[in-house]
Amino acid sequence: MWRAILVTLTVLLMTRQASSLAAEIVFVAPANHAMPLMQFEEGQLKSGILKDLGDAFAKRLGVEARYITVPSKRVSMVLQRGEADCLCYVLPGWLDGEFDWSHPIMSDGGVLVARADAPRINTLNDLADQRVGTVSGYRYPQLVDALGPRFLRDDGPTAEHSLRKLMAGRSQYAIVEELMAGYQMRIDPRHQLRIDLVVSRFHARCAFSRRAKLGAARMNHALDSLIDDGSIERIVARYRDATP
Repeated sequence: MWRAILVTLTVLLMTRQASSLAAEIVFVAPANHAMPLMQFEEGQLKSGILKDLGDAFAKRLGVEARYITVPSKRVSMVLQRGEADCLCYVLPGWLDGEFDWSHPIMSDGGVLVARADAPRINTLNDLADQRVGTVSGYRYPQLVDALGPRFLRDDGPTAEHSLRKLMAGRSQYAIVEELMAGYQMRIDPRHQLRIDLVVSRFHARCAFSRRAKLGAARMNHALDSLIDDGSIERIVARYRDATP
């Protein structure tokens, strides 16, 4: 009898623990992201497209959202280990490891931003032997294919850092996301930066850890519903249309 009671209590405890563990979804917040994707304060994610998306995603799942700030070089490892459940705004070629994937959630592109006084760049070949602001750990296959060893990277910790160097006159060119370039040029137009080239187009997705407590099918269903009812597009539009 006591053995049966003990077994029952153990099962109830394990069920409660499992329920507690599944009461949240944990997102990776890469520390090298900047607005409009993410805004950090004292190392914690506070706002941005991916914060709003994560909050809406968690609400649709009926759980709480939690965000962990991770250096860009550790993102794949954290997701593989199951220390986080989900990373959004990513593509399979950007991560090392095996993950489950969502459908495309938003479109963006890599663009070449130039200072107003910099020689205009009309083709990728025009960038040969020119130092270009890039992000440490990011891959730029189009530039590598076009220029080979004549692609001169000027790595910084974030794309925002590259833009700040342009604004300060410390460099002439940088490759950043189109959403970010448009956002920063709208909120700070004094520097008269321009977009010379669209380097790439992509349709960002979410990667799910195969150790995620909620399961890929459940997460995909919730995310698809946000895509279908226009929730994600409305979130992006708030930042895409932002004015100072």
